[in-house]
Amino acid sequence: LARVRVTDPHYRHRFTVAVGQLLKLDPDQLLTGFRAVASGPDPSHAAGRRHRRREGSLGSIRGHALGHYLTALAQAYRQTLDDAPALNLEIADDLGHVIDELAACQARSAGGYLFASPETCFDVVEGRAAGEEGAPWSAMQELLAGIVAVYELTGNPTALDVASRLGDWVYQRTGRWDDAMRSRVLRVEHGGMNDCLYALYQLTGDPNHLTAAHRFD
Repeated sequence: LARVRVTDPHYRHRFTVAVGQLLKLDPDQLLTGFRAVASGPDPSHAAGRRHRRREGSLGSIRGHALGHYLTALAQAYRQTLDDAPALNLEIADDLGHVIDELAACQARSAGGYLFASPETCFDVVEGRAAGEEGAPWSAMQELLAGIVAVYELTGNPTALDVASRLGDWVYQRTGRWDDAMRSRVLRVEHGGMNDCLYALYQLTGDPNHLTAAHRFD
C-alpha cells in the first residue's frame, strides 16, 4: 500500500471521504461489547449509551464491525504514512487506543478469549447449549483479521500479542471437536477463519496456529 500512489482526483476524493467517515466513528462505542464481556454489565442495559447498529445486544456477530474498522484504518494508516503526516498520526492514535483497550479486555478473560459476546455463543453453534444459532466464527474472523492487519501495516507489537493469544484460544477451543462437531460448526463458518489463522501463523510461526487453521479447512 505504501508503494503505490493513486493520483486520479476522483479516487483521491473517495479515499479522503472514506477516511473521514472512519475517523468520525467513536472507537469507545465499538469497544462497548468487549468491555462488557470482560468486566461489566451488558451494554444493551446501559442507560444513555448509544450503540452502532447490531452492537447493542448479545448477538453472535456483535463486535464484527470493530474488525472491519481495524482493517480499514490500518490500510489508511499505511497509505498516508509518507504523504499525510497529520492524518497519519490521527489514525495511529485511534488504532493504538483500540488495540490497548482490546489487550486490557483480553487480560481479564481466561485463555486469551476476546469477543464482544460471551463464549456461550460458541457453545450454541457447537450444540453444547440452547439458544439462537448465529455465526460467531464469522465475526471472530473479522476481528482476528483486523488485529493482524494492524500489526502487518502499522507494526504495533501489542496487536501481534493480542492476535497470538486469540489464536491460542482458537486452538484450544477447536481441539475439543470431533469430526461430527467440526462438520456442525463448518455449516455456519464458510472459510474465513482458516484464512486469518494462516496469516497469523506466517507472523508467529506457532504450529498451534497452523493446526487451528487446518481445522477450518
